[in-house]
Amino acid sequence: MPNYLGRAAGGNAAPTVTITGVPPKINTSTFSIKVTFTFSENVTGFRADDLTISGGVVGVLGITTINQSTYQVDIFPLNSDLTLTVKANSAIGSDGITTGPASDVSKTAIWDVTAPTVMITGVPTKISSTADFTATFTFSEAVTDFVTGDVTVTGGTKSGFTGNGATYTLDVTPAGDSDVTVTVAKDAATDGINTGPSTAVSATSTWDAAPTVNITGVPARINSTTALPVTFTFSESVTDFVTGDVTATGGTKSSFSGSGSSYSLDVTPDGGSDVTVTVAANAATDGFSTGPASAVSATATWDAAVPTVAITGVPARINSTTAFPVTFTFSESVTGFVTGDVTVTGGTKNNFSGNGATYSLEVTPDGGSDVTVTLAANAATDGLNTGPASAVSATATWDAAAPTVDITGVPARINSTTAFPVTFTFSESVTGFVTGDVTVTGG
Repeated sequence: MPNYLGRAAGGNAAPTVTITGVPPKINTSTFSIKVTFTFSENVTGFRADDLTISGGVVGVLGITTINQSTYQVDIFPLNSDLTLTVKANSAIGSDGITTGPASDVSKTAIWDVTAPTVMITGVPTKISSTADFTATFTFSEAVTDFVTGDVTVTGGTKSGFTGNGATYTLDVTPAGDSDVTVTVAKDAATDGINTGPSTAVSATSTWDAAPTVNITGVPARINSTTALPVTFTFSESVTDFVTGDVTATGGTKSSFSGSGSSYSLDVTPDGGSDVTVTVAANAATDGFSTGPASAVSATATWDAAVPTVAITGVPARINSTTAFPVTFTFSESVTGFVTGDVTVTGGTKNNFSGNGATYSLEVTPDGGSDVTVTLAANAATDGLNTGPASAVSATATWDAAAPTVDITGVPARINSTTAFPVTFTFSESVTGFVTGDVTVTGG
C-alpha cells in the first residue's frame, strides 16, 4: 500500500506491529508456518502484498483477519532461511489517516538441517594410574539438554559435570587395570530444532601397565662354563633397554642385541658357583610407562655332583621265598630311572613304582641262594648329571641252617659247692639268647 498519508497532522502515533510464530530455526518445507501479525490498534488495508517474503511463499488463503488488529498467514518455507517483512506504512490506523508501521518490521527463521556434532578431548591416549582426568565435550554449535546422564563411562566413574552453550566438561576417575571409554549418546543434545550427535561418539584411554619381562635361556642347573644364550621377552615393544640394565653374578656378559620386545645376551659362567641374571626395575619404556615394576631374576644353580643312591629293604639273611620290598632313595630328585636299571640275581622283580627321589621294587627270592639287588651306574639323571657314578648293590644271604650250640666248662665230676663257669658257643652269631633259656638242675 503506498504511503500517501504518512503521520497525521494531529500527531497521532503510527500503528506498530508485532510478528509472532516465526521460529528461530526451521528444517522442513513440508509444513507451513502460521504467522501472526498483531497491530497496536485496529487497522485496515493490510493485505498480502504488504509482505515481503524471502525463502518462502504465502499459502493460498492469503492473509486471514482474526480481528481488526490481528491477522494471520500460512507461510511455506523453501529450504532456505525464511525472512518475513511487513512493509512500512502498510496499514491504516484507527483514525483512518495515520499509516504504520513507521518502518519495515522483519522476522527471520534460519534454515538448519544439520545435527549438532561433538568432539571429545582431554581423554589421554594411555593411562597407568587412577588419577582423575577431565573430558571436554565441544559441540559444533550451542546446545541444550546435554546432561551427565548422556555420557557413559566404562572402566571409570563420573563426577563434576559442568558447562553450557557449546562446551561442557566431566571429571573421570579410572577404575584401574582396564581401558576407560567415554561415550556421548546419540541425540544427546539439541540446537533447538535438530538433535545430535547423529551417532554415539566415543574416546578411549588405553590402560597401559608397566612393561613386564620374562627371562628364558637360564637353565635350572649348570655344570660347565659354556656360555648361556639368555633371552629377555617384554610384554610389549620397549626402548632404552641396554646391556647395563642387566647384571650377571657368577658369570660375565657379552653379545647383547635386540629391539622391540625381544633382546638377547650371552652369559658365560665363571664355574663353581650359581649364575644369576637380573633385569633392573624400570629398565625399559614403552613410551609411556617404564618397567619392569621391580627387578626380575633367573638363576642357574651350579651342580657338578652326580646323584647317589641308597638301597634299603634288602634283609641281611633270608630263608624263604617270601617277597621283600626294596627302596631306592636318591640324594636328589631324578628322572629316567626304570625297572630295567635294576638287576636281581637269585630272585625276580615285580611292582616297580616311584618318582622324584624315592622308588620301590618288590623282589621274590628263588630260594636256596643269595639274592643280590644291583642298581646300574648312571641309571638316573637330575636333569644335568647322571648317577650313581658306579653300580650300587645290596645282598640278602640265604641262610636256612638252624644255629647249633656247644656247652663247655661243665666238669665231668664235682664234690663241692664251688661255682663253675659254663660257656655256650653257637655255630654262628645269634640274638635273643637270655638266662631264661638255660635250666640248671642240682645247682
